[in-house]
Amino acid sequence: MKFRPLVKTQKNQCWHNINYWQFGDYLAIGAGAHGKITRADIQQIRRTTHNKNPKDYLIKNGNFASEKNN
Repeated sequence: MKFRPLVKTQKNQCWHNINYWQFGDYLAIGAGAHGKITRADIQQIRRTTHNKNPKDYLIKNGNFASEKNN
């Protein structure tokens, strides 16, 4: 088996990660998610995280049906 070095070209870039690699903003949506929002006007970066446990995440974020199933 012959191994080739990984060469980054526009053809084989992992496009879904480019925003992250370039320090772009992303939203935290769902259990276990992480987010980053930049406010350039006030020179602030806000990072967010959500609880990893889906049940706890749903309870905290207003899904009251999951509270009844405890």
